[in-house]
Amino acid sequence: MRLKELLSELNLDSTSVKDRFNFDQRILKSEIRGISCDSKRVSEDFLYVAIKGERFDGHNFIREAVERGAKAVIIQNSKFKIQNSKFPIFIVKDTRESLAELSAKFYGFPSKNLRFIGITGTNGKTTVSYLMESILKRKGLNVGVIGTVNYRIAGKEILPAVNTTPSALELHHLLSEMTKRGIDYVVMEVSSHSLDQKRVYGIDFDYAVYTNLSQDHLDYHKNLKNYFLAKAKLFESLKNTSFAIINSDDRFFPELKGMTKAKIYTYGVLNRCDIRAENIEWNLEGIKFSVKGENLDFTVESKLLGLHNVYNLLAAITTAIAMRIDTEIIREGAKDLRCIPGRLEKINTGGDFKVFIDYAHTPEAVRCVLSTLKTGLLTLKRCQKVRRSRIICVFGCGGERDRKKRPKIAKIISENSDYFIITNDNPRNEDPNRIINDILKGVKTENFEVILDRREAIKKAISMAKDRDIIAILGKGHERYQIIGGRKIPFDDRRSVKECLRPKRSWR
Repeated sequence: MRLKELLSELNLDSTSVKDRFNFDQRILKSEIRGISCDSKRVSEDFLYVAIKGERFDGHNFIREAVERGAKAVIIQNSKFKIQNSKFPIFIVKDTRESLAELSAKFYGFPSKNLRFIGITGTNGKTTVSYLMESILKRKGLNVGVIGTVNYRIAGKEILPAVNTTPSALELHHLLSEMTKRGIDYVVMEVSSHSLDQKRVYGIDFDYAVYTNLSQDHLDYHKNLKNYFLAKAKLFESLKNTSFAIINSDDRFFPELKGMTKAKIYTYGVLNRCDIRAENIEWNLEGIKFSVKGENLDFTVESKLLGLHNVYNLLAAITTAIAMRIDTEIIREGAKDLRCIPGRLEKINTGGDFKVFIDYAHTPEAVRCVLSTLKTGLLTLKRCQKVRRSRIICVFGCGGERDRKKRPKIAKIISENSDYFIITNDNPRNEDPNRIINDILKGVKTENFEVILDRREAIKKAISMAKDRDIIAILGKGHERYQIIGGRKIPFDDRRSVKECLRPKRSWR
């Protein structure tokens, strides 16, 4: 695509072309082979977009981008100077917005051929995205999913997820591929980072789902209010022809409902809402409840566990109802989904104790998971009159992330576990001992030990397990790596459990 054609999408500062830079205007007819905001990924005849990030400012790497073959550069900082004043540099008000606009243009505006369901919130995004995929597939639609676990195209092509929501450039490339494969709906987890960094800028969401909001990512957003306002951007961007599906039991509901022009559908269990769950029954095998609303009354069954998944199911069900999908298809779609990677994922132990893997890494998510397992265990005891069983927990906290949540997570785990082992999560470049010390500030009991090697911690938990005990391994869920000292090392909680189970089985 020619440079001039690409630039036609941007609201350029007039000084870019006329007054400040005296470049050869024929360059505007040059073919641009690619776009990048990473100077190290620039190749010959690329357009480089300089973006100021959390740690680095892309304006400081323009020289490298030019040396690697950039044909032109888009900048936000009008004070930037380059020795060669004849090199084409264009000034815009916001390079993040420009990157999204250029990406859409470069890939042929693929979002115009797709319908979008965006899901945001602290917890539950992944589960709701899997549920929506299952329901839409039941309806016979081709579905693309962009989320934390992976990116999926029609359930056949699975791509690794770099971020929950990819960069604008990667996103439009992915949407282009989905368009080519005949995708009807894109179900997208929309993170607070992506909204704040305008990665989804310019995409018109037909449906936006809000799950909940609790403490997370405060290392980035600084406080809960900023975190909420970042999430709210998804709803502020909706048109009056779109639909907002909001959890009426969440404390931010009253504020959020006044921040969108879209038609609002509410769901919940406690407060007044459009779609609610009643007659809730659940145990460690699944959930059953009635869905009630105006002219609605049907029963849903699911293999998912816990009250938090009642809310996740309600979010997906309410979205499907807003889409006018038949209730029988909704029931079947919800029932079809049997497991979500790393979300209360049960590992077959071959014995009488249970192991669950979960991605929980926020105080509220940890509370939900342990409450679910604890209540399920109590139900089991009442039904089967079994002896006292235990919950054994293995967990850590991520490095270079919100330090304030570490003691809070530890307090919840110490109060809801019979025994727990503190270990490494993804320490990244932070000293693991510093992370452990932060965690220990929330521990008021003595029923624990520290084993930094995560595999050894899992091994110890399994070696301790007796009949009808439950082991909860929290924090990493679906992840297949550990980041230690800046190195990404292959590691999978599920695989480690299975390896540690082998000698345990041989003892029986």
